[in-house]
Amino acid sequence: MIQALILPALMAQAPGSALPGQDPGDSQPDPRPLLQFRARRLREGLGLSEAQADRIARRWGQFDQEHFTRQRQIAALRLRFNDILLGPEPEDRKSALIKPLLDQFMDLRRQQEEAKHRFEEDVRAGLSPAQQARLVLLVEDLNKQILDVLRERRQRRRGF
Repeated sequence: MIQALILPALMAQAPGSALPGQDPGDSQPDPRPLLQFRARRLREGLGLSEAQADRIARRWGQFDQEHFTRQRQIAALRLRFNDILLGPEPEDRKSALIKPLLDQFMDLRRQQEEAKHRFEEDVRAGLSPAQQARLVLLVEDLNKQILDVLRERRQRRRGF
């Protein structure tokens, strides 16, 4: 479920992407429109009160920020892995250089998993089982809409 929950934010963060109903000229969307978009869809799709929808949308945004920070750190470590592994050093030296980086990498992945579980628990805590099922369906619909918008934008850039 978590990848599906993250996709809208990932797509919204991509340069040149826009949420449905958002100005496609915005290269870095303001987080408030994303929060408002999510909250509105949560209210409409799950029948949540404004307070409930806003709480979930804010928590979602917080999760996104933490997730993206760790993802950037993980990506930087992977680049360092590649630099070391492709370098001229002997294998034992490469291993010595990579060991502390690998420990950091594994710790970040563990943190990602723990944060994912905390996020899912936080979001599910205030929802009935029926609302949880609706959330799964709603997120799939949101992701489809965003992928469609991105696909259209790519085609326009290519001149199709």
